[in-house]
This record gives sequence, C-alpha cells and structure tokens, in this order.
Amino acid sequence: MEASLTHATSLHPTLHVSIAPSLLANAAHCRPSVLVHLPAGVFFDPFTASHTLTRKQDSHYKFVHLASSVELEHAVGRSGGGSEVETVIVEVDSWRNDGLSVDIPLHTRYQPPAKGERSGWTRLASQLLPLSSPESVKEKQDYVQVDIQQPKLVLTCKDESRYVEGFYATAVQSLFPPSHKHLAKSNNQVLTPSAANKHTLKVNLPVPDAALLTPIKAITLATVLAAALVVLAHLAFNVLPLIQHAESSL
Repeated sequence: MEASLTHATSLHPTLHVSIAPSLLANAAHCRPSVLVHLPAGVFFDPFTASHTLTRKQDSHYKFVHLASSVELEHAVGRSGGGSEVETVIVEVDSWRNDGLSVDIPLHTRYQPPAKGERSGWTRLASQLLPLSSPESVKEKQDYVQVDIQQPKLVLTCKDESRYVEGFYATAVQSLFPPSHKHLAKSNNQVLTPSAANKHTLKVNLPVPDAALLTPIKAITLATVLAAALVVLAHLAFNVLPLIQHAESSL
C-alpha cells in the first residue's frame, strides 16, 4: 500500500492512498479497510469527501469518521488546552481487480500564536516593503511540522483463523496509537500486513506570530476610521449640498 500527501504546505492537504491488486490476491474472503490516524491540528474534511463521493456515483468505498465533536470553522485547531485527534476509516464495499485509489481530503488549522524573534512592527514592515528577500524575513515560527503515521491496511475476514500470506492477526485496538485508543469502537481480530511502511508523512501547520497582533489591530482600526472619515467627508461636501439645494427649490 502506498500513501502520499499533496499540498502538504496548504490549509487543505490531500492524503492519497492506493492499494495494488496484487496485495490482496489471496484475500478474496476478506473485506479490506484503511485506518488513518490524524495528529492534533489536522482534521478530516467530511464535506469535501461527501461531494467527491457524490460526483463519482460508482464509488465502492465509504468514509467512517471517528472523532470527538469538531467544528471545522474554528480558527484554531486546539481547544481547552488539549488536543483533538481523529481517525478516518476507509471501508471498501467491493474489491475490484484494478485495486483501490482513494483521496482523503484534510483540513489544517492555525495553531496558537507564538512569539516571534522580532517586534511585530519590524516584521510587518519587512513583509510589506521590498527591502529584503522573502527567505531572509521568514520566521521559524511560521509553521510547525507534524507527522502523519502511514495508513494501516486492515482485513476483516469471514474466517478469522484463515491464513493470508504477508499478513498477521492482531486486535483492532493494537493498531490505534495511545493518543487515539479512545476512538477504537471494537477489539475484534483482524489481519494487517507484516511488513509495514515506517515512513511518516509530514504536513505543515501554520503558527501565527503573536507579536503581529498589536500592529495588525492598530492598522485595521486606522483603516476603518480613515474609511469612515472619507464617507463623512463625501456626505458633507457632495451629498448634503444637493439635499439642501433640493429643499430650497421646493
């Protein structure tokens, strides 16, 4: 099974999972599924996934979303000082001889602000004015890199004792890391590949600079006040004389 990330530096990365047909050549009596454990700050996007499945119409798999109550519209990916984690299960309804290829849409959130190495005004000026190259003004707090474990292929077989070459039997809960144990709904015996890919997938989570908060607030307030003054000036010098002229002509 192969897994890769596209758009790993964006707020909407996609996890691509593919299973070669040869991997399950001797597992016709089993139902395959894929476990994807997501770290804190990375979430499954059920809305995009639902639209994708609707467009395909002939999709032979479905997503099962294991998570606490998560609101994707929240600005920050951590709440209450703790971490929210999720597990996505790709359940294959019918196995095809051409294998399986699935795109799992993800969603990342800004992490809590961290203090940068420079003052907010200095950094803001360096970003707005072309005084230096983008690389020289980039702060290491701009993002934090987190690992996504390789997805795990799981076989649920009609005959649990039946041997499948290249797989071993284990309990479902053993395939959940400690941070995700509470999401496991059962502890049935399943089969999983003996040779697991240990390579982790990396995704960037944006971390705003706390020092930028004050200058951004000040600039936003000044912009709103300036716009309000322009509107008032327009009313006073252009609209009001027209109204007065219209009233005097009555």
